[in-house]
Amino acid sequence: DLLVKEKVREFVKQINQVDKVTIILTTHDIQDIEFLAKRIIIIDKGKIRYDGGITEFNKLVGNETLINVQFSQPIKELQTPNGFKVVNKISEHQYILSSLNEEPIGILLDFFQKKGYSLYEFHKQKPELADAIKKMYAGKTEL
Repeated sequence: DLLVKEKVREFVKQINQVDKVTIILTTHDIQDIEFLAKRIIIIDKGKIRYDGGITEFNKLVGNETLINVQFSQPIKELQTPNGFKVVNKISEHQYILSSLNEEPIGILLDFFQKKGYSLYEFHKQKPELADAIKKMYAGKTEL
């Protein structure tokens, strides 16, 4: 039941934050982890593969924040500020950028404005923990 699950999540989060109670949660439900956890421990075949924060885990396995930007005018060679890079040029109007260090989006927007780029639309996609875990288990990264 989705409503019960939501109430349980809120209760667990509340007793953790208000009463400062440490909770050890074992689950395969990635949404529970993302909603409740600040620290994760990944155990594989009885050994701890990772112990730390979710953001740090995403960085470790190269799971980047992606930013889809669309411009009103074509841009042949998009320049980006430090901390951002072009990972895919879809067209001269649309680019996919990455931000591995979780740089504030305001830095990017200020940079575009100073360059005179006419921004039409953008969408920031946070890295998915499930994707990072898949990369780890697929052997695409060594922890």
